[in-house]
Amino acid sequence: MIIMPVFVYVLMLILAPRGFGTPMVLKIVLTQALIPTMLGYGMCFTQVAGLNNLGGGAIVISGAMFGGSLGVQFGLPGLILGSVLAGLLMGMITGGVYTVFKIPSLVVSIGIILVFEVISFEIVGAYLTIPTTISFLGKYPYNVFIVLGGAVLFYFMYYKTKFSCHLRAVGSEELLAKTMGVKTEWIKFLAFAVSGLFFGITAFLQVGYAGGASAVSDLSSLSTVFQPLIGVMVAMAMRKIYNLAIGVFVTSFSVSLLFNGLIAMGLPDTMQNVVLGIFLILVLAFTSYSEVITKYIQHFRVFFAKTQRESVKG
Repeated sequence: MIIMPVFVYVLMLILAPRGFGTPMVLKIVLTQALIPTMLGYGMCFTQVAGLNNLGGGAIVISGAMFGGSLGVQFGLPGLILGSVLAGLLMGMITGGVYTVFKIPSLVVSIGIILVFEVISFEIVGAYLTIPTTISFLGKYPYNVFIVLGGAVLFYFMYYKTKFSCHLRAVGSEELLAKTMGVKTEWIKFLAFAVSGLFFGITAFLQVGYAGGASAVSDLSSLSTVFQPLIGVMVAMAMRKIYNLAIGVFVTSFSVSLLFNGLIAMGLPDTMQNVVLGIFLILVLAFTSYSEVITKYIQHFRVFFAKTQRESVKG
């Protein structure tokens, strides 16, 4: 849990000591990692069920637009309820389209992205600004407490509910789960709905952090899901080591460290994407061979213990 972020931090500190060695960097990195963490929690539910849901960014942006507009009119309750309910509703719509029409989840998510991007633009407008009296929720330290609450909610829903047990069963072997009486289509619908709930929470964090929201089009919202998706993929590869509630945050924090370090080094966006891709491949390769590495460590311990006993006898 500690090795990955510490390794990335030390590496970036060596490569960019002037721009990365200040105490404020960790605070900035933490703040920037919170929104991808919450977005990643939502993506976990569909990812575990074997569904490809790339519509999280569009739901977050649309939820931020709707919640922000209600927040301007009704204050903090309008911002929170508007964002969460909008995210939940859009997640249910996505799940409904998938379960009713039996379209591949990747195709559904891309089509839904185009629809949600246009709807938010037509209803709210191109840009929305919210007052500082309600935007504080997206600022430090309030956003830290909200994400902590979201992590607890995610842990309970993912590890302590019947729904999560059925969700993992569907993702592992859908036909067997269906034979055992699991309502697989209903579980998949709930996976999209619960993801939408977490996307809604991410929405009011996002609009509060930025102080506003801008409508997007032509699948531009896809770029917002890449960082959380990488965090989720790495965390799921490491879920045998620690639970996803911690893993998603650790990987999101590590990726945020990497991004800020690359910026401090002055690398352009294209090279940042190259380095990020290499980082993903190396981490996944390490986790793929973790069992082999563990066996070598165990053999070394046995050999060391045997050598130590023989030296004592001698």
